[in-house]
Amino acid sequence: MTELIRKHLSSLKLSGIARTFEDKVAYASEKQLSYIDFLSILIEDEFVSRKNNSLIKRAQKAKIP
Repeated sequence: MTELIRKHLSSLKLSGIARTFEDKVAYASEKQLSYIDFLSILIEDEFVSRKNNSLIKRAQKAKIP
């Protein structure tokens, strides 16, 4: 089941969530998070991933070592 979800996430270009999905599911289960809290964590992962990727791409484009 999780493999199918990860494939769908990748297809939707949500690679930040796809990378951390299984860990976050385990964390949410352990901490008994609500659905909203779990979704918030996933969205935060995607946000951080995109921000980091953007910084990396800009640094490469600027040719900063």
